[in-house]
Amino acid sequence: MKETIIISLIGIAFCAVVILLCCLFAKTTHRKLIPLLLGLLLLDTAVTMLPNLPLKFLNQLDWNWQGKFLSILWGVLFILCTSFLTRKEAGFEWKVERSSWPAFIIVCLLGIGLQWWDISTDGGIKSIHFNAEKFWYELTMPGLSEELIYRGIILGLLNKIFISRVRILGASVGWGLLIQAVIFGGGHSFYFDDASAIHFALAPALITGAIGLVIGWLRERTGSIVLPIVFHNLFNVFPQALAMIF
Repeated sequence: MKETIIISLIGIAFCAVVILLCCLFAKTTHRKLIPLLLGLLLLDTAVTMLPNLPLKFLNQLDWNWQGKFLSILWGVLFILCTSFLTRKEAGFEWKVERSSWPAFIIVCLLGIGLQWWDISTDGGIKSIHFNAEKFWYELTMPGLSEELIYRGIILGLLNKIFISRVRILGASVGWGLLIQAVIFGGGHSFYFDDASAIHFALAPALITGAIGLVIGWLRERTGSIVLPIVFHNLFNVFPQALAMIF
């Protein structure tokens, strides 16, 4: 637990440095939202690290269902019960325009290609062991919680702080798109080794950051977190789906 807390604090400090550095180069407004944004990242880390409630079925599970559920819960309450973001600004809208589907299909094909390459260079399908709980977890929880928080709330707040916008492949994007991707990648890259030394893994940072960039673009292109949630969960569950089939 101590090591997890340290890693989390390092991650928040990393996020603060990234945002403050970007403030030096980009046009900003609503800078008072920066402490709120960092506090929400800390809150999300805290709720996902809470010990499981003393419920028998929770303690029989191997994956962090409780943490992800609490992450989803606070995210939904933040959007519905505060005035910092409108539902539209957070992408908390369920209507998906028909014109968004081609972009979604392209992103899905890119994601499947990346996963297939990763699997083929890491022992092939036979090296993947199917696990029913992992299958259902990956099919639901990561996309729901991480897209709501990162591409919904965090990107929404960043878009209010960094107001410059450009158009890229049909999507109006700003500094927020890049920053959330860097934060997303960085959050998956700090770790302790067996000797309790802290490391930063560059490859996971680049890969996860690139995925966050693509999903963030999809969210901006569609104006909703719905298709990013679907893509994220399909991307995560793809190896388990292959293991189940083959």
